[in-house]
Amino acid sequence: MSSRLDREQIADRLRALTGVLTSMQHARVAAIGDLVDGQGRFVLRAALEAAEFTGDDTRAQDAFQDFRDKVNARARDAGVDLVLELDKRKVKPDRRHGWFTGDPVGRVLASYTSETSGRTGITRPVLPEVAEIGDSRRLRVYVGFHPTTGNTARRASALIQQLRESLAALAGQVWEVEDSRTVGIGEDTEQARDRLCAQADVRVALISPALLTSGRERQRVTGPGSGPVVPVAFSRLPDGPVNLAPLHSHQIVRRNSPWVELTSTARRAEYVDEVIAAIRTALLPT
Repeated sequence: MSSRLDREQIADRLRALTGVLTSMQHARVAAIGDLVDGQGRFVLRAALEAAEFTGDDTRAQDAFQDFRDKVNARARDAGVDLVLELDKRKVKPDRRHGWFTGDPVGRVLASYTSETSGRTGITRPVLPEVAEIGDSRRLRVYVGFHPTTGNTARRASALIQQLRESLAALAGQVWEVEDSRTVGIGEDTEQARDRLCAQADVRVALISPALLTSGRERQRVTGPGSGPVVPVAFSRLPDGPVNLAPLHSHQIVRRNSPWVELTSTARRAEYVDEVIAAIRTALLPT
């Protein structure tokens, strides 16, 4: 029996739609899913803004309806129990609500396969860089950042999730992404992070003032280790000389365009694509 889904249930189904939805559709569904409240609803006005449906109310709502139809059709064809619903009342977006429905206890059926890719018309070719790396085993990525709370933590979580989903959609290689929060119940936090970092094939450092003053996590993710380091700008650094050792300013991906300053879905997608390109380059044989 279908009912409204909460954020976690939506995110679970969205992971199964990686490679089924286009990158823009995937990013828009994720943005709308983040708006769902405790009653399982979102305000249409907020969804139009978060997913960047521009124009006057009529034009934006028409675009949203077309988007909704396409997402529902792709989820249905892929066997994923997710439906984007919208209040049928013809009222202003400020007073109109939407929600996602599905069977809360049902299983997510789809996974991204070549058959799915063929059915949806989406192809993700094996890039030369990935082919050169090889696909004999999964590649492990450790994302190190200064664990925080509130809005900054949510932004870090959104970046890591988008990176994880984008890597999962690449054909020819299996990726495993862990981060500073990946600590099991009962584990010693620092020991767990040391272990995950030591096992990683590549370390992604989310550079921020907080990380640079965090001591152990900074050393863990930027210091000597088994895998190369990919430093990326998470938040803006102070003007003037900054102690980045052992890194250098020119090495930081998106040095002048940090993640927390990006509000556009398209610009965030470009940011993640650039991070993935840097990861692939770091993993190439030297």
